Amino acid sequence: LGNKYRRLWLYESRELILIVGEDKDANDFKILEIKRPPIQDNEKVYSKEHTKTYNMEDLQYLLNAHKASLLYENVPCLFGLIKLMKAHYLIIVTNASIIGTLNGSHIYTINDTALVPLTYKRRKTMDDDRYKSTLQYMQLSKGFYFSYSYDLSNTLQSNYLISKTENLRFV
Repeated sequence: LGNKYRRLWLYESRELILIVGEDKDANDFKILEIKRPPIQDNEKVYSKEHTKTYNMEDLQYLLNAHKASLLYENVPCLFGLIKLMKAHYLIIVTNASIIGTLNGSHIYTINDTALVPLTYKRRKTMDDDRYKSTLQYMQLSKGFYFSYSYDLSNTLQSNYLISKTENLRFV
């Protein structure tokens, strides 16, 4: 959804998880659509980013058409996607706080996460429940950092050189 869309909402329907990104001015919305895999075919997850930019009226029409209900609001970022034994889960950050700045960019730490099952009304298995509890016990909120505009995977020196060459990687 890009750097421009910082406020995220997660909606769900029987067929889809819709991740809605709102721009800074609350005028434009982008959508990342994740198709929920059927229970019997839980091997692949398909997603696509809508090329269209939606206004509030178009967004409401789309959400109503899919009978989507709000699952999470004001999600700071998406952490990742994981497959346990029988189901895929989207790991989302539900709470983050600013811990500092680097070159004028805020650096955030993760305070809390949540697992969102991608399979609608999935069958519960003891293995998945055991792995889920292990994953939650690992406390994904400890020691993970992110920034909307600063590449934490590069060194300070590399980021300085990149900014001097006007690399538009995060725009």
